[in-house]
Amino acid sequence: MITHEVGLHARPSVKFTKLAKTFSAEVEVALAANGPWFDAKSIVKVMAAKAPKGTVLHIRAKGDGAG
Repeated sequence: MITHEVGLHARPSVKFTKLAKTFSAEVEVALAANGPWFDAKSIVKVMAAKAPKGTVLHIRAKGDGAG
């Protein structure tokens, strides 16, 4: 859940995408369980989502290392 007052802003978005990039699997994120899903490794897409405070991020992975 996004707890910061201004939502998922630049600094945590960078940390999030860097973490996603450590996995060889395809990692996707959505602001709702039914999507739309977008590439969690793309800082542009993560920032464009403009996730406000209180948003629960839904994360899925597929491929090598998705376990």
